[in-house]
Amino acid sequence: MKLFGEYLLEKKVLTPDQLLGCLVAQVREMPSIASVVFDRKLLSPEAMLKVFSHQAHTQLEFRPAAIALGFWTESIAATVLRELQAARTPIGQWIVRQGICDFKTITANLDEFLATEVGEHPSQNPPFLKAVAPSALPQAPPLKAPVAVEAPATSLVFDLGGEQVEQSLLSDYLEMANDDLRSELEQCIVAWEIDCKVGAFEKVEANFRTVYRQYHTVKGGARFIKAPVTEKLIHQSEELLSYCQKKVSALSPDNVEFLTALNLKVVDLIWELRNALARDFTEANLWQQQGFKDKYTQLHTQLAQTLADWAATPSQPDEDIEGKF
Repeated sequence: MKLFGEYLLEKKVLTPDQLLGCLVAQVREMPSIASVVFDRKLLSPEAMLKVFSHQAHTQLEFRPAAIALGFWTESIAATVLRELQAARTPIGQWIVRQGICDFKTITANLDEFLATEVGEHPSQNPPFLKAVAPSALPQAPPLKAPVAVEAPATSLVFDLGGEQVEQSLLSDYLEMANDDLRSELEQCIVAWEIDCKVGAFEKVEANFRTVYRQYHTVKGGARFIKAPVTEKLIHQSEELLSYCQKKVSALSPDNVEFLTALNLKVVDLIWELRNALARDFTEANLWQQQGFKDKYTQLHTQLAQTLADWAATPSQPDEDIEGKF
């Protein structure tokens, strides 16, 4: 699949030298594997000292040295990868930081990139319902109903520190996350349920992809201006939507109805946070309100629990499902 940087080169948004400079800056900012292992206490101090000693004698990098000594595990690898991905500043953000182009240009190109380039690669962007008759869909067990969450079940912590967001980009973010975008999202989300009931699968597919793409654009903007509360909620929503795209044959009308209700709540909170940013230039004040924090945490937990419940539901192998499309 084409990378976003390659896409921007083809569109002549930036030059090869400018892209290279951003990529180098991106790499320089990334923490080392050793620092992640140390900060997350993935190895004991004694084990880390042995790895460093082995490095000095063999000139190996940290990971190969840890593997050679038998300290590296799949669990450590998964945690390190997750931490490195979280620490990675998107290339688009570096392009804006270095003044190559502005926020509006990057978000517009990202939206176009997601709609055209990513959508053409189903292995990277799993297919949703295809336009086939309901009777032609593969028979798979319906996803079980998610567990109802009556109270916040997880503790979410954000390092807001009372700091204001990057105001140089905030006005562009607020203009992008406007009332028209909210209306479009809500209309597409409501249409999932309506179109699913009447078997309008092409419309379902189009609206599903539109919501995912718009979520991703807003999440990117939130990350640009350093609004982690917004970013985390959208990320969890994307995780559930991505899974549903892979398991569409198991989605019942009740599942779609539940998914619709969840995502309408997500949109409500995104815009409540958006309005707080417009008013306070920070998410911190709203996050300190216990009522909002409980509402946000409960919704985040519901999204995560639904994904866990649905992923645990037995179904046909993906290969069999994909073969029907």
